[in-house]
Amino acid sequence: ATKYSEAMRYYSLIKSTNPKIKQTIFYNMGNCAVKLKKYDRAKTYYQQALALGYDKDTYENLTTLYKPQLDKKIDVANMLPKPNAKDKK
Repeated sequence: ATKYSEAMRYYSLIKSTNPKIKQTIFYNMGNCAVKLKKYDRAKTYYQQALALGYDKDTYENLTTLYKPQLDKKIDVANMLPKPNAKDKK
């Protein structure tokens, strides 16, 4: 989990005015937050990414976090795409 914490720190240091870059940063921070089991934080990051424009993967990840099976304490960390599975540019 420490690599995800470190990645979050690096992502938070990236400053850009480009909406596409910001959207990708929020998406990746959301994925890191899920891996760290910070689900509420992940929802916020995904919502921030979607506020910058629709993205199917971001929408699906956010939807996964809102699904009722979370009430059963299912670990959704393994439901997301593997790192580098999609090059978001």
